[in-house]
Amino acid sequence: MTSDRVTWHVARVVSGREMAAMADFRRLGAEAWFPRQTRWKRTKRGRERALSAVLPGYVFFALPEGWQDVDAPIDGLVNVLRQGRNLARIDTAWIEDTLSAEARGDFDGTKDQGAQSYRVGQRVRILANAFSDRLAVITRVGPKEVQADLEATGWLKGHRLTLSPVDIAPA
Repeated sequence: MTSDRVTWHVARVVSGREMAAMADFRRLGAEAWFPRQTRWKRTKRGRERALSAVLPGYVFFALPEGWQDVDAPIDGLVNVLRQGRNLARIDTAWIEDTLSAEARGDFDGTKDQGAQSYRVGQRVRILANAFSDRLAVITRVGPKEVQADLEATGWLKGHRLTLSPVDIAPA
């Protein structure tokens, strides 16, 4: 999906509209993608697996060669992240690593859960997802997952993640 000549950018979209925005980018001839995770969802029939965005509200895209900006309507588009007048660039290596992690099933929260217990306020290191080797602070502990605020700067600052206990370790 990626190559050395491709420059990746990021669009902020209305949360839940990632799939529609991705389809609009692709219809324009751009490569587009957003990382997805598998989680358990409660339904009237019981538990079912469901796909959701790892980074709700973000779609990554690479415009066709020669394009300098997005000038067509994109479903749910809030804005495109910029550095000055230019589109902000996303590290291609991060895109490739995240694509690989997704393909390996690293974002599958339906795997067997580990026995490690966590508490609110605890700092943890993320082991296996798009934020591998980053630190986060737990904000909520549930029976099958934890929520944590990512310790980062820039556009990821304060981003809240839902993580499987097997994807984190005490920092």
